Amino acid sequence: MVGVRNYEVLDPPSLDFSCFLRRMLFKGECTEYLLPRGDCVEPVEQSYSPPRVLALFLGFGIFVIYQWIWRPNLLEPSILLGDPVALPVAIGFALILGYALAMVWWLIRQTRGQVLDVLRPTRGRVVSAICLVLITPIGVVSWLPWIVLGMAPFLWGNIELEFVWMLGVLCLVVYPLAAMIQSQSYQRRWLRFALFSLYCWAAYAFHMLWRGILTFPFPAPILPA
Repeated sequence: MVGVRNYEVLDPPSLDFSCFLRRMLFKGECTEYLLPRGDCVEPVEQSYSPPRVLALFLGFGIFVIYQWIWRPNLLEPSILLGDPVALPVAIGFALILGYALAMVWWLIRQTRGQVLDVLRPTRGRVVSAICLVLITPIGVVSWLPWIVLGMAPFLWGNIELEFVWMLGVLCLVVYPLAAMIQSQSYQRRWLRFALFSLYCWAAYAFHMLWRGILTFPFPAPILPA
C-alpha cells in the first residue's frame, strides 16, 4: 500500500477487477488511477500491509489437506511417522504455514522488476541466509526442534563432506528468501527478525504436521547416516 498526499482519484468506477481483487486479498490500494495535483509531489512514504486474507485462505487449505488426506496416514502404525497432533495445535500450525506462504508470495511481488538487485550478494544477506539455515529445524523429536547450530558441538570433529555439501545447498536454497526479507520487507530490524522467526516456526509446524509426534527412542533416522 503506497500512501501519498495531494493526490486525487480520477474516475473511481473505472477500477478493473484485478485492482478490486488486490484490494480484497492484500488489503492494499490501487494507485494506477492516482494522478498528482500540481507540479509538486511530496516524497512517497511506503507502508507494508501483509496479505492476511490470503494467509487465512492458505491456512484453511493446508488444514483441510492435513485433516482429511494426511492425518489418516498418521493414525496407522508406522515406524516412520508418529501420532498426529491435537486438533487445536494442527489448526495453529496450519495458520502459521499459511501466513509463511502468503508472505513468500508477497515478497516475490515486492521484488518484481528488481530481481538482480535483490539477489546481489551482500554481507548482510549472506549472513542472514547462513543464520536461517543454522536455526531452522531439520527435525522435531519429542516436541524438541533439531537445529544445526545445536547439533554442531556434537558433530564437531566428525563432520563428513556430505554434511558440509548439504549445508551449502541449503544456504543456496534459502538465500533468495533471506535476500528478499533483508531488502524488501520491513525497515525496522525487530520486524525483520520476526519475519525470520516466522519461517523457523513454519519449518517446525511442517515437521509436526508431516511426521507427527516422534518420541525417543525412534527407529527412523532423522538425519542421514
